[in-house]
Amino acid sequence: MSKKKKILVTSISALFIIGIGAFFAIPIIAQQMIREALEVDGTKVETISIGWSGPQIFRGVHYVHNESTADLDIEIDNGLLSLLINSKPIKAAATGDATIVIPMAKEAIKNDAPPRTRVSIPQQKKPFAFPKLDLTLSLDTLTVTYEEPLFYNNVIASLDVDPGHHFAAQIHAETILGGFIQASCNAPSLVDTSGVFNPEGGGTITVSINNAQLPTINSISGWTISKFSGAISSPNMSESFNVGMNGSLSEFDQERGTVFCKTQFVKAATKDAFTFGDWAIIGSANVSDVPTTILAAFLDSLQLNTLRDLGPTMNAKLSRSGNNNPTSAMFSTRDLRIAATLDATDGTLTDVDIDANIHTEFLETITSGDLSGSPTLTIHLDKLVVTGATHDTLVGELELDGKIMYRPANATINSLRSTLHADVLDRTISTKGSAKLNQTNATFEAAFHSPNKNKLDGIDDLWKTIVNQLPRGKGKVALTNIPSTFLELYISDDRIIATRDVGETFDVVTNFKWDHVEVSAISPKVQGTCSAVLAGNEIDSLNNIDITAVVDKNLLASFASTNIDAISTLHVVAPTVDFKGNATFDLTLDTGKQHTVVRGKTKREEDGLDLHIAGTGISTHMLDALCDTNSLLFDSLGSPLSVEIIGKNIIDKPLFIAGGTSPNAAFETSFSFFDGKVITAGNTATVADLQLSKNLTRHLLKDLGPVLSDIRSIKKPIQFRVANAIVPMNGDLKQLNADISIDIGEVALDSGSITMQLLPMFKSSHLEVIPGYFDPIDMQIRNGLITYKEFKLRLDNKYSIPYSGTINLVNQRLNLKSAIPLTGLGYSIKELRGLATDIDVPILITGTIENPITQVDPDFDLVQILLQNGVGRLIDDALSGNDDAPNPIDLIEELFK
Repeated sequence: MSKKKKILVTSISALFIIGIGAFFAIPIIAQQMIREALEVDGTKVETISIGWSGPQIFRGVHYVHNESTADLDIEIDNGLLSLLINSKPIKAAATGDATIVIPMAKEAIKNDAPPRTRVSIPQQKKPFAFPKLDLTLSLDTLTVTYEEPLFYNNVIASLDVDPGHHFAAQIHAETILGGFIQASCNAPSLVDTSGVFNPEGGGTITVSINNAQLPTINSISGWTISKFSGAISSPNMSESFNVGMNGSLSEFDQERGTVFCKTQFVKAATKDAFTFGDWAIIGSANVSDVPTTILAAFLDSLQLNTLRDLGPTMNAKLSRSGNNNPTSAMFSTRDLRIAATLDATDGTLTDVDIDANIHTEFLETITSGDLSGSPTLTIHLDKLVVTGATHDTLVGELELDGKIMYRPANATINSLRSTLHADVLDRTISTKGSAKLNQTNATFEAAFHSPNKNKLDGIDDLWKTIVNQLPRGKGKVALTNIPSTFLELYISDDRIIATRDVGETFDVVTNFKWDHVEVSAISPKVQGTCSAVLAGNEIDSLNNIDITAVVDKNLLASFASTNIDAISTLHVVAPTVDFKGNATFDLTLDTGKQHTVVRGKTKREEDGLDLHIAGTGISTHMLDALCDTNSLLFDSLGSPLSVEIIGKNIIDKPLFIAGGTSPNAAFETSFSFFDGKVITAGNTATVADLQLSKNLTRHLLKDLGPVLSDIRSIKKPIQFRVANAIVPMNGDLKQLNADISIDIGEVALDSGSITMQLLPMFKSSHLEVIPGYFDPIDMQIRNGLITYKEFKLRLDNKYSIPYSGTINLVNQRLNLKSAIPLTGLGYSIKELRGLATDIDVPILITGTIENPITQVDPDFDLVQILLQNGVGRLIDDALSGNDDAPNPIDLIEELFK
């Protein structure tokens, strides 16, 4: 054998061996690949049999998709080679059982994250091409699960496709009620010879139903289709469809509803308001007494409960006799009726009537509980043009009757009447009407004009243009006789009662002037005007504020914490207030004969916001109430007060310089605020001259020491000097610190005071008061503890009484020391008064500020001191022969008690 023949024989042998191997290996490989492709997401296959001659068999296929399942046996008659080269129609049959689960609607999850920007790249997709198919599906049972399952038996479906020749499909299923569902499709030209969908093809779909359950929706069940037949046909699907349907329904075996439809969908030459997609409808459709639950899937987004808000059944009718003729439409249920005439030529609805009984549950749901009640709503529209720019785009009326409770304002709406008008060509929307609010007849009027020159294609474009530009806009809103209870939504202070402090009703007019908004309001007690200047869609500043208010005495008393039986009038004028902090303002308050004037301005500087205020006739009663200072200002200063305040950087690091006068005082101070505390600024001291008054003694001097509360009168004002002060704004005395100097000078002391009770001699020489002189008093306050540097009180130019010690303001405890001259006790004993060195009796003052306790120091031994000075024998001689003279020894013993 030649070399060439050997090579040829060897090659043929190799190819033969490879072919034999491929013949046996390819089915095995295909089997494994098919199993891996099928067994994903829970799908399992018991056995797969792949062969060259066929059939291809799949046993025990458990198919899973989402929650739906199917258990099938599948057999494909074609051989493997036939499938690979697509030489014959694919003929396959499947048998088994299936369960289809329709997911229940879920509430949308709110996602506040900003949407992601996705860049999509257009891809050319090759159109799907149908091969030759001859498929059959046989199911012993089919279960459709929704709220309640639907069961079908002996379900047979087939699909026969020969591209360019025929496209046929059928399905038949038996119902558990002994009926059936049957549908067929015959469309010879639906698929062209290449297997691609032909949009100009035609065909017919027929449906026949007998005794079939309707699914349970929103717990509404018991409805069945008694008889139904329908057909959809088209000679050319790109040009027209013919739809014919006729059927009847029953509820719990009682005949109830009917369905009739004979319409044609025709390709529309022009798109108008009543074309669906590119299709115009000609014909009629009529449904009667059909369940409203059919609409549930479409109305869920509106939060409508079909059974509660519409009723159990509905009627609907749509009729249009020709392409250029108007369409009449009607829809009615137990609680809703809609009727209208639709002219598709110019896109106009006329004679639209809507009557609705609104249920309180629906009203509460859509308003989040703000509104409740069961009113009736009536809307009549003479004209409504949905698309296009026309004159009189909307002309109609709206009426609402029945009590509605507006819970946030505790107000009732009993009726409402309103006209509606819109004109796309004029770019205007307006409404005008009246309402009964809290049994009060109120009126309202609103009109807006859009100055934008954008192209508008209907009333929805006009509405969006006007609303989206607010508060910029041109228009007017006027409300009259509105109950003031609606204002309580915006009043956070419980001391203000709208009906008392504003009046029972109010009027307000708002004029929109594009770059600013003018507002004026009037009520029996308040009148005001204001202009809001706009920067874009935000308010930049308020100009020309002018408010006059008659302040009820109870309101003023609630702020002043005292009864004020007088009419007050408040007038506020502010030429400008911007949101950077710049403002100028004047305020006057007239209460009885008191006239208060406050003028001021704020100015934004590079280092912060500055303030300058000057006021006269200011009531310190009011200031005590506003500052919660428990009458300290009134008791110390008197009223009224004139004051000037200069503030620097009052927001970040405030520093205030203030000075003022009042009937009882003159003062200068400099302070700042930090970490909830008032702090005197730097080395600057607070200086005040205070006239003595009972209230000053009771409120201020008493807390600084019992001896200061004994002062009856002064020769000159008391001078206070305060430095290094830290005063907590929350009233926590444990954080109180200050250095205080008090210059009192000559005084008259109460002879009945605790101090004077220790000196019986003054009871006879001075009937009511004793002259005295206070040395300057220096004290430190640290963490609420007052520590006195020793000072002296000189009485009647004879006796010098020292004072020192501490007063704890936190627990009100006293720990003071003093000393009383012994000669003050023996006023008629010349021997006692003639001592070369007077004897001081040490006194301890303890107890509390309200209840001081005075006693002689227990360590003081008076008898021993008298004997050492040789006084004891002299006293005995002096007393012999003078029966009326008091016994000094008795006085001393009385002192120890």
